[in-house]
Amino acid sequence: MQTLDFVILVLATYYITRLLVFEDGPLDIFDRIRGVVGIKYDASNMPYGNNIVAQILSCPVCCGFWVALVIAFIPQVFLLPFAVGGGMVLIGKY
Repeated sequence: MQTLDFVILVLATYYITRLLVFEDGPLDIFDRIRGVVGIKYDASNMPYGNNIVAQILSCPVCCGFWVALVIAFIPQVFLLPFAVGGGMVLIGKY
């Protein structure tokens, strides 16, 4: 694996994980997905889940692992938009 391939995978993993765990998305699609799988919020607005999928989607580290495992088998041409999005989010943070 070359350096550019690795950077694309890392940025795509970061962005997809961020979408699934934190973002509402267009038309609140990711928020709805989190609701369907059973993520609830406690009094301090911290997410928690009662089933394995909800627990994974409420933990960025857990979700990132599974996202990385899945996208490792996806051709990189499909990951480029997510890698660019991840780069933009990181640039916007700093």
